[in-house]
Amino acid sequence: MITYFPKLYPGELLYSWFARYHLHSGNLSYKSTTNDLFEKPSYISTPDLPCSLERLYKNIQHFTPLEPKEWIKKHTFYNYYTAFASTKIRETVFNSMLYGESNNALHMLTGNMASTVKDIQYFRYCPTCVYENIKLYGEPYLHTVHQTPSSFICPVHKEILCNTSISFRGFNKHEFKALKLSNCTGIKIINNFDEKVLNLLLLVSEKSKKLIEEDLSFIPDVLLNQYKYLLNKKELITPNGNVRQKDLAEQFLNFFGEKFLQLLQSHIGTDHESCWLKTITRKHRKTFHPVRHILLIAFLGETFASINSLKEIVEDSTMQFGKGPFPCLNKAAPHYKEVIINKINVTRCNKTKFPIGTFTCNCGFVYTRRGPDRQGLNRFKIGRVKQFGDIWIEKLNQMIGVGSYSYREIGKMLNVDTQTVIKYSKIQMDINKTEETPNKNHRDYRTSWLKLRNEYPELSKTELREKNPSVYMWLYRNDRDWLNTNSPSRKETSSPIPRIDWDKKDKEIAKDVIPTTINLLTKNKPKRITISAIGKQLGNLSILERHIDKLPITKFILKDVTESTEDFQKRRIVWAVEQLKLRGDSLDSWKIKKLAGLKTKISPDLINTIEIIRKNSSRGIKIKN
Repeated sequence: MITYFPKLYPGELLYSWFARYHLHSGNLSYKSTTNDLFEKPSYISTPDLPCSLERLYKNIQHFTPLEPKEWIKKHTFYNYYTAFASTKIRETVFNSMLYGESNNALHMLTGNMASTVKDIQYFRYCPTCVYENIKLYGEPYLHTVHQTPSSFICPVHKEILCNTSISFRGFNKHEFKALKLSNCTGIKIINNFDEKVLNLLLLVSEKSKKLIEEDLSFIPDVLLNQYKYLLNKKELITPNGNVRQKDLAEQFLNFFGEKFLQLLQSHIGTDHESCWLKTITRKHRKTFHPVRHILLIAFLGETFASINSLKEIVEDSTMQFGKGPFPCLNKAAPHYKEVIINKINVTRCNKTKFPIGTFTCNCGFVYTRRGPDRQGLNRFKIGRVKQFGDIWIEKLNQMIGVGSYSYREIGKMLNVDTQTVIKYSKIQMDINKTEETPNKNHRDYRTSWLKLRNEYPELSKTELREKNPSVYMWLYRNDRDWLNTNSPSRKETSSPIPRIDWDKKDKEIAKDVIPTTINLLTKNKPKRITISAIGKQLGNLSILERHIDKLPITKFILKDVTESTEDFQKRRIVWAVEQLKLRGDSLDSWKIKKLAGLKTKISPDLINTIEIIRKNSSRGIKIKN
């Protein structure tokens, strides 16, 4: 039984709390500490997303007023990593931190494992924070906000952070090392940056602090619509609804600068389709690191609060067309341009996700326009006319009847194309011809159909149609009610194939996806995590390929765990380096590429990845696979 436990300080990282217990307890080994806390000597000391916190709470609840839920939300990276994740991922991560045993799947779910934004190398501290902590509490401690990859400046004291000598992912995975004056190196993590970069770094640090301390939540699909809404206001969306990627990249680069983006591990590679700025402004098929969202929101001139306030505007699409009433744009009507349309129907474009407003006037004129309306003059623009209405048709017939107007002149006066005038004039001529010429053969067509039925009583309606298509089509177009009444009834068919309970099937497959993924990740030779690979392991490949839309939970998890080609290549590089080290071989670039199975010509990002891993390996830094 634990007879002593230190107090948890404001903003302290849980790892630091456990480390101070190890220091105060006098335990000689870290495994003794993990056994005290979690009753498990093999517990892995994870600095950002620790697990088994409910078990720890049972052992120390008499020492702390805070419950594990408060620990997770205020003293870990939970809020930081899941603010932009789905509700399903947030719940999974939260429950795993409370009751789970391992965090491998958590880093994969949050996108941290596959992200090109890597963890910090050493724990960080603010010199002023250390001084104040010693003065108030008699000892320093590690602050959560200082340890994110997006924090370079203390958001409280506006001071550049310094590195400790404590490795963030320790060489001993069971260790908890407390912050002491002896491991405060005094070495600033950055030097020689101008005022613009420092101001931007402070802005990002402040936003990182908000992510950690406030329980923010952004729905991925809604967030993408919010991004597109704001990009559209900056005129960075084409008429077809696509993002002007080159213009966006140019403005983004001018706003932040190359040095700043490299510092935040968010360089823009506009020549590559996998460029994060491109993929974050398209349909989200993977989870993005929080620093990328922070940068995009800052570029758009928004805060977390202001971008969340757009949620109602984006969801209530009618607001994107302004307030009603709206004008009728029927040029043939006496009330042309008068604001008499009170309600509009709003749908969303399947491709662009932009709102489409349908405006219906009592005169029968119906037109649509894609939103949002950026300017007031947009209210008087027509995207497409769905119906012209009786007033417009009557005006057209009058103008044609006068005989003094050409089709082109009529088109200009009614604000339509010449071909539209020709089309509707022909329709009206056909109607007039039909009204003037009675259907002399009406009875003959009915008689022919009844004769067919008597001659082939066993045939279905479709089979009778094939016997005499002309009779069927005439009746279908001109006498459909009689045809339906005097046709064979539809034959009832019973399906011998049992119906599949897709909800049950979805849950069955979904629960096996992450264990299967982890199993694939632990293979001796790396295998790319794809839907096909997971499907083959599960024995459900055909279902995943043909019916994935009927499995929403499985589809959602697969979207987060599957790897892009570039992510897989980077994982193979890490594996190749480890293999070469085990063989005692030199870490030459060509050897790494050959063993990893890479082509001779590879992208600059992969070349950079190889160089970083080689340098870290030569320094003895552990490579995270």
